Amino acid sequence: PRQYEATAQFVFSIERGDPVTGQVLSRQFAAAYQGTQFELIRSERVTSQVVDRLRLTENPSFIEAYENSGSRLPIRTWIARQLGENIQVGTVRGSNIVEITFQAPDASYTAEVANMVLDVYRQVANQFQAAALRQESEWFQVQLRTAREALERAEAAESEYRVANGLSPE
Repeated sequence: PRQYEATAQFVFSIERGDPVTGQVLSRQFAAAYQGTQFELIRSERVTSQVVDRLRLTENPSFIEAYENSGSRLPIRTWIARQLGENIQVGTVRGSNIVEITFQAPDASYTAEVANMVLDVYRQVANQFQAAALRQESEWFQVQLRTAREALERAEAAESEYRVANGLSPE
């Protein structure tokens, strides 16, 4: 059957360093990070939200394909997995431009799916990043609290020493 293809693009950049240490990711880690992001784009976490937002469980083409498949999966899960299998992710050669390409036999929703995959991916990636930043913030809060408590103990000990040794101005 004839296949229609739609592509959504975005610029992928991880060159920013760690905001605290200034350390930049190694090439090896950057490649692993990029691969992880590509898998996230094709994941059910993303594609199931695409199914919901585009109401693909109500799309006659998908319903017919699902019924013909004989699958025992719920229709939402089946469609999400079909989307994931028909999504290719890669970079434009020599650049940081990432292409999300979706192929399907029905041209009426191909571009809509490709664009929605990009939108959902961005939201999911932002949720992951926000969760990581919350964890880092909590860690720093603990470190700050510990340092403050140590400072307060040191100031109290200094004050006691001054009083005990007559060094305190009165």
